[in-house]
Formats: sequence, C-alpha cells, structure tokens
Amino acid sequence: MNSFDPKFGCSKEILMLVSMLEVQTELFAGHGLGILKAKKKVGAKEGDFLTLINFFLRFHHGGVNDRKRICGEYKLRHSTMEQALKIYDELVGQIKRFNRFKDKS
Repeated sequence: MNSFDPKFGCSKEILMLVSMLEVQTELFAGHGLGILKAKKKVGAKEGDFLTLINFFLRFHHGGVNDRKRICGEYKLRHSTMEQALKIYDELVGQIKRFNRFKDKS
C-alpha cells in the first residue's frame, strides 16, 4: 500500500505527524496542569497523533507574526515548533523532488 497515493489524500498529514514525532520530546514549555489544559483545547478524541497534527496546523497557519502567541497559548516551545516546521518543509521538498507528492493547495 502506498500511503502517498492521491486517493488517500493524507500525504501532508503524514509529513506533519512525522515532523511532530521527531520533536515531541521537547514540545511543551513547562509541565503540569497548564499543558493538560492546552492539550484539551486542541486534543482529538481519536488520539494523540491527531492532537499533534492539530498543534502543527495551528502553528503553521498562524503566520510568522502570530506564532509566538500561539505557542504561549498552547504551552508549546517556539523553537521546537520552528524545528518541526523546518523538518516538514524539508520532507515536502524531498517528496516533491521524487514526484511522489501533489500539493493541492
């Protein structure tokens, strides 16, 4: 099975998840109740993988000027999220280079 097959439509999400899994050990700033509350704001009942994708999407779509505020609101480390975004961009570049990714947006 080829997960990058266009009929599945989840290529971007796979790359987002891989990027977030790469940095997840240093994702949150602080600990305790604040992080649990932040996770509840964007958490997905379907599981932690979708929660990580939700964090990534908020950061990515927040725009450069809004990203620090987003990190503060969700108790995320800004530098870690920037690293996840960099990893994502590199993965997208590699996939496009091998003609395995069709960007619909």
